[in-house]
Amino acid sequence: MKHYYRHFLLFTFCLFLLLGATALPVNGAVDYLEQMGVIRPNKTIDAPDFTLSDLEGRKRSLREFQGKFVMLNFWATWWTYCDRERSSLEKIHNLYNKKGLIVIAVSIDQGSDEQVRKLVKSYVDRKKLTFLNLLDPKSSTAAQYGVSGVPINIFIGPQGQVLALARGYRKWDSQEGLLMIEQILSSEKSERSPPKPNEGSKGFFFSPKRDYGF
Repeated sequence: MKHYYRHFLLFTFCLFLLLGATALPVNGAVDYLEQMGVIRPNKTIDAPDFTLSDLEGRKRSLREFQGKFVMLNFWATWWTYCDRERSSLEKIHNLYNKKGLIVIAVSIDQGSDEQVRKLVKSYVDRKKLTFLNLLDPKSSTAAQYGVSGVPINIFIGPQGQVLALARGYRKWDSQEGLLMIEQILSSEKSERSPPKPNEGSKGFFFSPKRDYGF
């Protein structure tokens, strides 16, 4: 009987060690970028500067926001998953604008400048969106960033370097999404290897034509 009891104690102890070990995250921290299916570049990339019109016709450039984090969102009014993403982007804007994260949405809706301005302004007013919206009717800026489908979100650091990229729809105001934003804001660089893209993410997108090292 004592023989079986000793084996039982040994088994229980080993099981405890095994479960305890697997319950701890690597390096004692959770990589929320990986959990959200967001990928990092495997080389240093400077985000291309651009100048686009806002909804009031004013020219705005990326360089205006040097020294701040930027969440650059490419989207279109006609695509379902872009529409679904608007409310979570608004929440991110409200939560983090004063903490140094600027949300910039770049519409790739096509048409004349005036047609696109009216279309996007009507949409933004209806949705009561307050973050910065810019117009790229010829998709020139989208081409600079290798965007061939939407939604796509590119995170840019205060020094103008691309930190991460997400292709497809994400619920950014989820618990994991908010923790991921906090992770980006807390550190521009990570010693972790780049997580793999989330193949299950939803959205209308293709691989960028331009090599951004993802």
